[in-house]
Amino acid sequence: MSGLKLIDLINEESIKKMDKEMLLKKLKISLINMFVNTDLNILLDSFYSEYPNAETKKYFEDFSYGPDVSDIDKNQFVSIMNSSEMTSFLNNQLESPSIKNLLSKIKSDGTVEIYRSITVDRDWFDNLKNKKIKRLGVYWSWKEGNSVYGRNRDYKVELFSKIDEKYINWTQTIIQNIFYGDVEDEITLFKNTPIRLSKILYKKSIENRWDLNYSEINPTYFKNDIFYS
Repeated sequence: MSGLKLIDLINEESIKKMDKEMLLKKLKISLINMFVNTDLNILLDSFYSEYPNAETKKYFEDFSYGPDVSDIDKNQFVSIMNSSEMTSFLNNQLESPSIKNLLSKIKSDGTVEIYRSITVDRDWFDNLKNKKIKRLGVYWSWKEGNSVYGRNRDYKVELFSKIDEKYINWTQTIIQNIFYGDVEDEITLFKNTPIRLSKILYKKSIENRWDLNYSEINPTYFKNDIFYS
């Protein structure tokens, strides 16, 4: 981990060391810190659909189009997060199939296989070979080929890695999976997580359509390299 300072790793957390009460507390703190991110409307809509008679529903003057976090102040949002109904709701979410599926990806040795799909230009391959690529991003997936990051470019690249689960920002990862479920299957890494790639696949865009088959990049280009998120 040369090049990293202690402060860069201060946020390492292992979900294996957290009981459900601690995890729920972390989730609530992270959600409160997201105020007023509009993604919270997805959470609130699901919450009030499950708890239509929750007392905190009174904070919203006009509920005809569903809850809108911009219609309430932060103190009211904190009250919603600290309500017994929200605790039950989040607890149920942790028992949902999508979250259980996510947590099942942790292997017995504490590692998780992760994937990241990106679109790149031809220069990316030269930069990889010439050791000019240092960072690979914090947003990954626990499902191969699921999410693509980047604008339209000539190549689609699939990155393969395996990391210790302590480098996963579990609160943000679980929140994103609560928001979007199987749509994203996202894993969020802490910044500066050291990453070793096990495989890189790529395919070319031909007349705005991706080639059907992937090719594999020569592993000698990267097998001994350490990248960072």
